[in-house]
Amino acid sequence: DNLETFNFIANNQTDKKAIGIWSTEDVNYTLTSNVGFAVKSGSYYKISFDMFTQKLDSNNSEVDDKLLGAGIGLTEFENSFVSVKSNNEWSTYTIYLKPEANKTTYLQLSLGSAEALTKGCVFFTNIAFDDTISEEDFNAVIESETTKIFTSATTSTEEEDKEEETENKDSSESQTNWLFIIPSLLTVLALLIAIVGFLMRKIKFKNPFKKKSKTSYDRNKTVSVQYYTRKATTLREEKVRELTNDLEKVSSERKQHEDQYKQGMTKLREMKIKRANPADIAKLEKELKKNQKMSSTLGVTANKIADDLKYCKTEMYLNSLIKKLSREGANNNEETSENK
Repeated sequence: DNLETFNFIANNQTDKKAIGIWSTEDVNYTLTSNVGFAVKSGSYYKISFDMFTQKLDSNNSEVDDKLLGAGIGLTEFENSFVSVKSNNEWSTYTIYLKPEANKTTYLQLSLGSAEALTKGCVFFTNIAFDDTISEEDFNAVIESETTKIFTSATTSTEEEDKEEETENKDSSESQTNWLFIIPSLLTVLALLIAIVGFLMRKIKFKNPFKKKSKTSYDRNKTVSVQYYTRKATTLREEKVRELTNDLEKVSSERKQHEDQYKQGMTKLREMKIKRANPADIAKLEKELKKNQKMSSTLGVTANKIADDLKYCKTEMYLNSLIKKLSREGANNNEETSENK
């Protein structure tokens, strides 16, 4: 009921199809395509698409509105579009690829992010893959709010296949060797059983004397379970505070890079309009790429910290701490007893 009526078919769209994400609650939701793009090292590619966003908002009043929006990324590549808004109109976004290894990459379309859960809707259409990009065309690309360059240096698919083939070969050889070893082991075991049975019949054993019972005193058993629970809870609270501070620090640093990038983009447009010195333009573009790369790296770090923070708040993490403290307590008691 809260969606406005609009014509979501782009003017240049021919097949009249689109894919969308719509949520009435704050989410960080990602759709990953199951049809990939095969790219090769040393080649250049372009992926373009049209996007339409509407009624992007958050139920959390403390969230920065600038971080709300949609996201577009590719698996195997670190760079991505984040916090994208088209403001109730169709906009075209373009990704230029320069892979450093052969691989298959899959398109990822998102609503919201770990830093800013978002509600509203986003539509994607006219997704096009172009593998005829020349090196000259690629070098002429200038990044902007609607255009980005993705590069990656991950291991190629061919190398991964070779490693997997080697592992399978080693596993197969190991299984073959065991097929020959097992019958021999069974034969030796049967001979040992026969020899032991023969000796048991020949040797007469005296009545065994009764061993004196010995009662051991385990100090760890006398320590209340509540002690370890309280100690583990305290340690978990310290860990949660530490991770929360780290997340705030990384998010703040990332926001600084994003703000510097936006300010730099505005300055770059002005310099190009005024036909400024090409060397100054190239220097600013280099700084913008550095800011963008740092923002992407910090985003990955923030996501990792957020996942660790979420795990620390679970009962599973608390139980693991309790078990760890109990084991350490038992080991310390044993060492104390041996020293005495």
